[in-house]
Amino acid sequence: MKKRTWILVAWLALGASVGLNASFARAEEGQNAAEDWKGAPPTLKGDFGALVGLGWAGNDGRFAILGSAAWKVLDDGFIQDINDQVYIETELGVGFGSASTRFIYSVHGRWDFVKNAEWTPFAIGGLSGGVDGSFNLSPRFGIGAFWNVSPQWTLRGEVSHDLMVAGVSFAL
Repeated sequence: MKKRTWILVAWLALGASVGLNASFARAEEGQNAAEDWKGAPPTLKGDFGALVGLGWAGNDGRFAILGSAAWKVLDDGFIQDINDQVYIETELGVGFGSASTRFIYSVHGRWDFVKNAEWTPFAIGGLSGGVDGSFNLSPRFGIGAFWNVSPQWTLRGEVSHDLMVAGVSFAL
């Protein structure tokens, strides 16, 4: 359990470092930080992608390979003053562990907060589980971010109680 906590802390520290460096670089470029979190919502209707990383069930760590698909359900999210959208998303894949192979699934809401043209942090909440001889279901909450490399594709990272993954996402 302690090893998983240290891995999570390391990932969060790395993400914070990258985010702060990007923020400082923007400030040095003379861009107005007051414009962050504002603007028109992205025109994409959804996305699909692939993720790889570490998944766990109980004390069993697993190498996870997942596919993801999301569809926008709210173009203007719940907060009026910022650029936010809500998606329904599913992630399906396989986790390869030492004792067994496990089918992994998640159905959740994804709340995107568009910071600027490059960064979109998000929060997720829903249900997840797996099947490896028995079926289980649990709540799932997590955070992540998209780094928009181009209008058509982005790099993505995500951390939740059962997955720590990174991958690529393509716009629909």
